[in-house]
Amino acid sequence: MAIVAAAPLTGGVAAAQWKPVVDGFRTAIDFANFTHALGDLNLQLTIVDDRFDPDRTEDAIQPEIDKGAQVVAGVVGTADNLAVRFTLNEQCVPQLLGLSAAPQLGDVTDFPWTTGALPSVAAELGVLGTFVRGQLPNGGTVAVYAASDDLGDAYVASAADLAGPLALSVVATERVAADAALPATGAIDDLVAKRPDVVFAAPSGLDCTYFLRELAARRTLAPDWKPIVLLSNGCAAPGILRLAGPSADGVVAASNLIDIDNQANVSLARVALYEKWMVGAGLSAEAAAAAPGWTAGETLVSIVRQAMAAPGGLSRVSIIEAARALDVEPSIGRPGVRFRTNGVADPFLAESLQVIRWSASARGFVDVGPVVTDFES
Repeated sequence: MAIVAAAPLTGGVAAAQWKPVVDGFRTAIDFANFTHALGDLNLQLTIVDDRFDPDRTEDAIQPEIDKGAQVVAGVVGTADNLAVRFTLNEQCVPQLLGLSAAPQLGDVTDFPWTTGALPSVAAELGVLGTFVRGQLPNGGTVAVYAASDDLGDAYVASAADLAGPLALSVVATERVAADAALPATGAIDDLVAKRPDVVFAAPSGLDCTYFLRELAARRTLAPDWKPIVLLSNGCAAPGILRLAGPSADGVVAASNLIDIDNQANVSLARVALYEKWMVGAGLSAEAAAAAPGWTAGETLVSIVRQAMAAPGGLSRVSIIEAARALDVEPSIGRPGVRFRTNGVADPFLAESLQVIRWSASARGFVDVGPVVTDFES
């Protein structure tokens, strides 16, 4: 069965940042074919280069559909996924496991053939909210810093929705355009001037590192200001946080996958198998960053397997129906995490997460409390 994905294979920063995820996705498909996870059915994956430019995504994907690709899966980026969902839904081509947290990927009514893979913005902020409530039971103030794009819009809106129940007053909302000079010192200065109790940051690309460094520098000048710093899932990658150095210490995020770099997890059979395959593919250095891609590929295999068992057999219809009625345990998911969907009632795959805190000295994450499953159906 032919499958096509779109990703920035060339084009600078985006290509470098997403390479491990793309490699993880490809390796998971290779693993499934090698182990005959789908019996005699092989998945033929083609990854086309859209350079992280949504204006190129459809043009990159459509020729593969014309040649017989039955499924589009693992498209990278919010704008890229949103750019192709119209035409893919018109053609009744399953657009599975979009690599974005955008809530639009859960719009089953208008886009029934489209699904997402990453934890939804609402679930992510909901889980982070449980941490904030424990730290600030009487409420306080919050400032939001986000990229000026579709995903940034979703984070800003969700943060505003969450503020009320947490008794938080939003005192600043700073947006950073894609073409802005970095670091965005003006926006950061305006945020810092409010001295919020909580800072929620959803930057994009290199700004993930720039923002943390600039924020840390300003906190050094105000030692009595000790905000809780929450970082969006897209920025909370070990490589990004290590690049930020001491500036990232104490940053809080949420994750649904095991921390591959944590030595305590090395003895787990499922982690060992994953590591073995990444080593075999020459990607051992990327193992931690590749985990979301591997998990998306693994989930795609589960969807196809379920579709093959449908009364009418494998088809585009049975594939999207399987994606809408899934209940699987990701092999490198945190304990208690399951990927569940339930048609229109629950279109989001990943809604159980664990709060994690970055330790600059340990160069890794520390778990904070148990996995939160309150937002899962």
